[in-house]
Amino acid sequence: MRHYAQNNVETLTTQWLLFDGELKKLKQAEPVEALMTRQSELHDELEKEIAALEELAVKLQPPPPEETSAATAQSQR
Repeated sequence: MRHYAQNNVETLTTQWLLFDGELKKLKQAEPVEALMTRQSELHDELEKEIAALEELAVKLQPPPPEETSAATAQSQR
């Protein structure tokens, strides 16, 4: 697992140095920065939707069998 993390950090560092150095010098960093911002916004929105769906999944769970039996017994009275 550490190997993957180290590899990811190295790759991100390389890409950041390219972005912050060479692309800025060539005046090409702005389009990439705009895409990175949009990607971040997409990620944030996806996280919100996932949280909402997880919350809904909890609400849609059927009650435990004990509660179902008690509710059925009360409705039959």
